[in-house]
Order: sequence, then C-alpha cells, then structure tokens
Amino acid sequence: MKKILLLLALTLSTVALASSDVSTTMNINAIIVKPLTVSHNGDMNFGVIAQNQDAWVYGKQFKVEGNPGQSISFTINGKTLNDYNEVRINNAEGTSSVPIWLENRQVTSGSLYSPTIGEDGTFIYSFNAKLVPGTASGLHTGALVVSVKYN
Repeated sequence: MKKILLLLALTLSTVALASSDVSTTMNINAIIVKPLTVSHNGDMNFGVIAQNQDAWVYGKQFKVEGNPGQSISFTINGKTLNDYNEVRINNAEGTSSVPIWLENRQVTSGSLYSPTIGEDGTFIYSFNAKLVPGTASGLHTGALVVSVKYN
C-alpha cells in the first residue's frame, strides 16, 4: 500500500510540474523605406577623336532617390565608389582597349566611402570623364553599370 501511495504521489507531482506555464516573447522590428530609384543624365558620347588626343565629357552624374538619411551601397561595374575611377572601352574585335578616367568625383551627401541619401531624399554622384585613346582606332564601346541598395 505504501508503494502505491508513493507512486501516486510521484505521479501527481510530475503532472503538476509538467502543467506549469512557461512563456517567452519575440520582439518584432521593421524599418520601412521608400523604394530606391537610380537614373543618369545621359550617355557619354565622346564623338570622333583624333589619335593621341585626349577628350573630355563634363558634368556626368547618377542620381539616386530614396529614404532620407539612409546609408546605401553604391557600386559601378561591381566596385565601390571609393575604388572605382577607371572604365575601359573595347573595340568590337576585342583587340584594342582604351581607358576612360573618372575625375573630379563628388557626392552630394555622405562620402565616396560611405554614401548616404541626403535629407532631401537624393544622392548624386557626379564626375568628369577623360578618354585617352593613344594609338587605338575604330569604334570603342563600354558601359558603366550602377547598382544601389540600402545597407
């Protein structure tokens, strides 16, 4: 009988312990921002250039619109702004490559190292471009591909 009472007491205490309530809380946070847009103020067209003559295009820019004050990642051809200062354009046959130097690079908010959408909701990256054709001849083409995302 003592064994039955002991077994009954252990069973009831286990049930009592198993039925006690426990809880936890998971907090939820979200920052909701405007979608980013990016545009440029026209293609770079150097026109017809004599060999060994430098050519310039002035006032080129990329404009990003988004949530004011937000930090962004801005890349050109896969490189960050502080790492990017040259693009090469090639002829159709791939036998000639000509450098274009991006100079006088400026941003309207943040820095080349840490771009940020300005309080007016815009970020502008501006530059001048210098083509140094050397002895290359023929049509040469290339592109600046910009990617932007929020950090």
